[in-house]
Amino acid sequence: TEETKRTVITVLGIIWDNCNTRYLNINISIMTILSRLGYLPNPELFRNDHSSLSLGDRLAIQANRLLQSTTSDGERLFFTPFQNQVWATLSSNDRVAITAPTSAGKTFVINSWISNFLLKTEGICLFVTPSLTLCTQIATSFKKLADERFVVRTSVGNTLQSKAVYIVTQEKALANLKVIEAANVVVFDEIQNVERFADDNPDRSLILLEVIERVLHSKSV
Repeated sequence: TEETKRTVITVLGIIWDNCNTRYLNINISIMTILSRLGYLPNPELFRNDHSSLSLGDRLAIQANRLLQSTTSDGERLFFTPFQNQVWATLSSNDRVAITAPTSAGKTFVINSWISNFLLKTEGICLFVTPSLTLCTQIATSFKKLADERFVVRTSVGNTLQSKAVYIVTQEKALANLKVIEAANVVVFDEIQNVERFADDNPDRSLILLEVIERVLHSKSV
């Protein structure tokens, strides 16, 4: 159960904080347990002067923690149980809300799902995120996945392109209603952080709410 998982992770954290200098290579055991729970432990979190992971250890952990998923266009992707659940949920539901810890792999699986969607259709994806920095980061990751097979844009031109993902802030989305009306898939990313990027505009959350309302009333999404 999720409660049991949280208990196990808490205990592992206590063990690591108090025993990592007394028991060499305890990180291997902790990473193995975490991987079996469906989490993606980063080896760098366990680096110190007393322990290290060999290449063989890393490969063993990698093999243990991954599930295989094959997309409809034949590309093979490898997911954790959590990521596999996200992929299946996105594929079978019209509206999905996802919350998970940093490094759970949300962005990778969502971007992969969108890329797969765009490769199969002539559709448009609207990706709304609260800051220009995040827009650039997301666009960079999409360009790696696109490989010129679909278009990645961080602004909305006079004419919308099909087979494209538009990555913009909520202000740009509201200023270009045509992209909301035309979008087939819409992602609102990092919405809990919208006020962190408020700058001199305290109404950014209200703008985001208006964009969400318009998306909910769109017939194409």
